[in-house]
Amino acid sequence: LYATGRSASDPTKRGLYVLTPNAIPPTPPLGLKFKATGLIEINTAGDTAYVAVNGLDELGNDGDDFDRLGYVNLGANPLTLVRTPPNVINGNEHDDDLRFHAGDGLYATGTAPSQTAKTLYRFDRSNAAAAPGSHPIGAADPNRLVSVAGRNEVWVTCADDCKARVFQVAGGSFRNDFRVPAQIFPIAIAASAGGSQVVVMNALGNTLNLIDVAK
Repeated sequence: LYATGRSASDPTKRGLYVLTPNAIPPTPPLGLKFKATGLIEINTAGDTAYVAVNGLDELGNDGDDFDRLGYVNLGANPLTLVRTPPNVINGNEHDDDLRFHAGDGLYATGTAPSQTAKTLYRFDRSNAAAAPGSHPIGAADPNRLVSVAGRNEVWVTCADDCKARVFQVAGGSFRNDFRVPAQIFPIAIAASAGGSQVVVMNALGNTLNLIDVAK
């Protein structure tokens, strides 16, 4: 079990924790030091993790904003963090998301430094230093991601626009002729284990949308 940890006052508690289920001590040891903001995504094979990172070390003020991502090979001993290039992506724990898609790579939402346009980025899943692909979302945050593997798509919720946008992986672009309607402020999205359904949770309406994606 892997988890990121934060601390407002103790930098030695910031980073990645490696935990054993049903045997987690009251004060678990830190497995890898860095200034985590909270977001973490692990691929289905369980050997690769991406985390949202703030800065080049674990020092400084704790916060929700990240200014890069980090790649961790979970099979390495000791664990090491490879940071994505600087000045590529900024984001926020509450407004952005990370998601692996069917072995294709890691997708993340955020903005380019000094810009405000929300963007969907694709990072090489095994080479964090490679320049990412970028695709303007053209809609408001908060944004959450889900991999719809059976359709080879990544869906992005756009909470303030009450919709989800569909990114077609094969074509490398968003569909402009179609959007997934949601209700008020869609704040979370998930796919069923078999991938035949997607569920959208709407925060302000206290509702769920159940979408059949197998058709």
